[in-house]
Amino acid sequence: MCMKIESLKKLCFVLVFLCGGLMQAQTVTGKITSDGLPLAGATVLVEGTTNGASSDFDGNYTLNNVAPDAVLEVSFIGYVSQTIPVDGRSTINIEMQEDVASLDEVVLIGYGTQKRSDVTTAISTVSGDDIREIPAADIGQTLQGRAAGVTVINGGSPGQKTAVRIRGLSTFGDGDPLYVVDGVFTNSINNIDPASISKIDILKDAAASAVYGSRGSNGVVLITTNRGTVGKTVFKVNSYGGIQYNNNRYDVLNTEQYIQYISEINAQDDGGGTTIDIINDNPNFGGDGVETDWQDELFRSAPISNVNISASGGSEN
Repeated sequence: MCMKIESLKKLCFVLVFLCGGLMQAQTVTGKITSDGLPLAGATVLVEGTTNGASSDFDGNYTLNNVAPDAVLEVSFIGYVSQTIPVDGRSTINIEMQEDVASLDEVVLIGYGTQKRSDVTTAISTVSGDDIREIPAADIGQTLQGRAAGVTVINGGSPGQKTAVRIRGLSTFGDGDPLYVVDGVFTNSINNIDPASISKIDILKDAAASAVYGSRGSNGVVLITTNRGTVGKTVFKVNSYGGIQYNNNRYDVLNTEQYIQYISEINAQDDGGGTTIDIINDNPNFGGDGVETDWQDELFRSAPISNVNISASGGSEN
């Protein structure tokens, strides 16, 4: 009788041990989706361990040796990480939510738009507010010092366009980047009002030519203009005014100093050279005490002003 009771105890101990082992080593399966679509490559990890798995092409995953009271950590780049208690379940389907705060910024690339998180090229973005801070009629001047790797060379003649160089000077062609305004190619952006620009994206590396071909070899400047939104009609007025003047002039000789300079040159002449007789050769030179500052004749203070008025709005109809 005692032998039977002892054997029964051993059998119960073995059964309890096996049941406990089974409870500690269950398999969890499920499907990971986003907006109802399978999400491949998501990571499922048992919290506090290295036991994990990744979802396949159809979003399915299988995780072995999971304790009934374990907690699963689910993560994927661009999505909000989740912690999910197992609670003894063997099937756990997971719906992932996009991390809106970091992925909703959209940049213009190629012939459409793409989220910045998906773009691998070197891009600099200048907002419309930054552009409007500088009172300049030329958009190229507003980019100066606002985008890394972008050099702006101001033209030396009145009306000459500003040269924009991305990543230094180019060996081939004129070195100008390709300008794309709302998806339309153009050779110049001087006729665009800076107040109408929403933002400027600058593609700076070789990946730009993957979409635009050889035309993008010097970089691409993508301009997005303002767009109206549904709602009340909004009128905007942007104006500024000022005075332009030259504040860095050359320090030149006046008439008396110039005559003295010529006289010193003549005094050093040993007879082998040509003597400069500036007064006799130029009867009107310095006459009647005239002192002409030719820089004053060339430069003057000039007014600058700009007024931009726009209206936007409408309804769904």
